[in-house]
Amino acid sequence: MNSLLTLERIVLESIARGCKFESQITLDTGLHFSIVKSLCSKVIKKGLVVREHDGFRILDNEVSWKRINSKENLQFEVEEISQEIVNSYFKKNGVLKLQKVYLSKGDEKILNSMFKNIEVYIKNLQKDEKSFKKNPYTKDRKVIMWGHCRYGNLVECISSAS
Repeated sequence: MNSLLTLERIVLESIARGCKFESQITLDTGLHFSIVKSLCSKVIKKGLVVREHDGFRILDNEVSWKRINSKENLQFEVEEISQEIVNSYFKKNGVLKLQKVYLSKGDEKILNSMFKNIEVYIKNLQKDEKSFKKNPYTKDRKVIMWGHCRYGNLVECISSAS
């Protein structure tokens, strides 16, 4: 299966939010019209979207959504976005914090609890967006990441990839 490019995913998100025509998707995503046209063609060929007389529609079936949200596609998206967050940080266009710290089991429980609070907060923001009919452009959304991993596991993965 071909991985979904992040640009293909943003087009899918835009269509799912109600943008039906290339011109609307262009405005919503900030992508150039020619790129949107090409990406729409690609997601049609991948069997994820159909073009109808009233615009584009995501195929609303379990197979399409499983492909869109497959582990492979989500991993590819996280990798691509992570790299761009790092690039944005070093271009002074983004915020990124990275710390290496020892956590006791108690400290780790506290940190995980804080992450859970962040997740609840973000989910509430998403609900508010839907209930108050706020409809910002897809391009204006913020990408937020959080988490932690044992440093030794990262080193092991990096060294085995070399």
